Amino acid sequence: MPEPGSKGPQATKPCAPLRFVSDCAPESSAFFWPPHARMLLLPSPVATTSSSWAAENSQPVIEKTTITHIDDGFDFLGHHLRKYRGKLLITPSRKSVHALLAKVRGIIKDHKQLPAGKLIARLNPLLRGWGYYHRHVVSKATFQRMDSAIFHCLWWWAKRRHPSKGVRWVKQRYFRTVRNQQWHFYGEIKRREHKQGMQQITLHKLGDIPIKRHVKIQGAANPYDPAWEAYFDHRLGLQWLRRERREPLVTLWKTQNGRCPICHQKITRETGWHLHHIRYRVHGGGDHPTNLALLHPNCHRQVHSQGLTVVKPGLARDLGEA
Repeated sequence: MPEPGSKGPQATKPCAPLRFVSDCAPESSAFFWPPHARMLLLPSPVATTSSSWAAENSQPVIEKTTITHIDDGFDFLGHHLRKYRGKLLITPSRKSVHALLAKVRGIIKDHKQLPAGKLIARLNPLLRGWGYYHRHVVSKATFQRMDSAIFHCLWWWAKRRHPSKGVRWVKQRYFRTVRNQQWHFYGEIKRREHKQGMQQITLHKLGDIPIKRHVKIQGAANPYDPAWEAYFDHRLGLQWLRRERREPLVTLWKTQNGRCPICHQKITRETGWHLHHIRYRVHGGGDHPTNLALLHPNCHRQVHSQGLTVVKPGLARDLGEA
């Protein structure tokens, strides 16, 4: 933009990026970059004269800096990292566990007169979000201990509502058996907008969350290189398979009548399958089901090695009618 009083627009000044993070956990030459890493853009004349400013402002904050041995462990982003006999284990930190329990206990104590269904509706998003965040680390034992602590809070809540009732009556009123597991806290809430009546809702148990390890991406993989298209298709297929709900995968299989578009043979668990992008992502294709197809693993390799064209049965029918 031209400056006030100038005769015309001036050339845009180049910018030099200056990156910094507020928290990081270095171990040797490896750094754990937090998701809230930030970037500042400074004009190049300022960047050239900002060495003294960077030296003054890039020093770590003493109050937040901790130098410790990895065998003693440290907390980072809600996790506790520590090596046990040379093996690194990452678990939910005590601070994060206590913070969640404090929130749960606060909700239960502040809503003593709330029906069980509405109380569960308030607790489930909190428990599910925290559990999914920690399900990629060593957290199964922590989940089970927290389920026990939450159960005692809910049992106190139920006994307080019915002081004159016995233990068996309270158990039958607020707890039921789910998948051969007893003592599942449940209640009733109204159905959604277009439905009438009541529906039962069960408290989400942290111990029921499956532990799923994060699979690292290969360092040389490039999502903008067509040679790596099959690799990213395979990763996307694994992500779909590990989802809690697999309706998109089943729908895609049904639209193809359960057959591979290349060899026209059945796709089963024994044959295996791979996801394939009809239009490569490097060419602008997305992850929408209309751009995806299920292929046999061998057929998928032939498509990428021989440059074959994949046409889904539904797409071919639409083209024929057109």
